[in-house]
Amino acid sequence: MRVVGLTGGIACGKSTASQQFIDLGVPLIDCDKISHNATRKGAWGYRRIVKAFGRDILTNDGDINRPLLGRLVFTDAAARRRLNQATHLPVAAGILKQLLAHWLRCEPLVVVDMPLLFETGVYKYVNDVVLVACSAQLQSSAAPA
Repeated sequence: MRVVGLTGGIACGKSTASQQFIDLGVPLIDCDKISHNATRKGAWGYRRIVKAFGRDILTNDGDINRPLLGRLVFTDAAARRRLNQATHLPVAAGILKQLLAHWLRCEPLVVVDMPLLFETGVYKYVNDVVLVACSAQLQSSAAPA
C-alpha cells in the first residue's frame, strides 16, 4: 500500500485537493477529523487535555472550550507544546487504526491529509508528499476573516 501525505498552509487549497482524491475514489484519512474525534468528551485525548490544562479549559457542559484553548495555544508556546503532547498520541493511534483498515482491504493507495505533516515528523513515514501551496495574495483572499 502506498501512503501519500497531503499538507499545506491555511487557505491554500488543501481541502480542494483532498476532495479531488476522494472524487477519484482514493481513500482519504482526515487528521483534523481524527483529532476532533480523539478530543470529544470522554475520549482518550479529551482526558489528556483536561489533565494537561485542568477543568478550567471546559465549558459548563463539560466540553473542551475550543476557542479558549485556541487562544491559549496560539499565544503561548508552552501551552501549545502541552496540547501537542496531550493529543499527538491519540491522533497517531487513530491514523494507524485507519491505515491498518485500508491495508486489510488491500487498498493500493491511501492519502493522509495532515496539516502538521512536517512539524510532527510524519513525512518520514509516508511514501510521497503532496504539498499544496499558492501565492500569498490568493491565500489572504481565501483565508477566513
